[in-house]
Amino acid sequence: MKTILFQEYVDYEPEAGIFYIRFPDFTELQSGKGNFKIVEINGAGGEATSIWDSSTTLAHAYGTLMRQWAMLFKIGALNEPVPGI
Repeated sequence: MKTILFQEYVDYEPEAGIFYIRFPDFTELQSGKGNFKIVEINGAGGEATSIWDSSTTLAHAYGTLMRQWAMLFKIGALNEPVPGI
């Protein structure tokens, strides 16, 4: 599920920035079979630049923002809570 969700986000927002991930085994990660956790997406909280195009309607801009935030919430929901935070 995590790999599919990660790929969905990358496909949706290919210029998201830098993904910071944590993983227990680099070799497994390279093979595509390792477990990893997304801990930060640099730039994920910013708006997609396309919403500022003068031909973009307000409804389309809001829809873009809602899809972006929905994807971020899905990623957050998959991560285990960190004690004390």
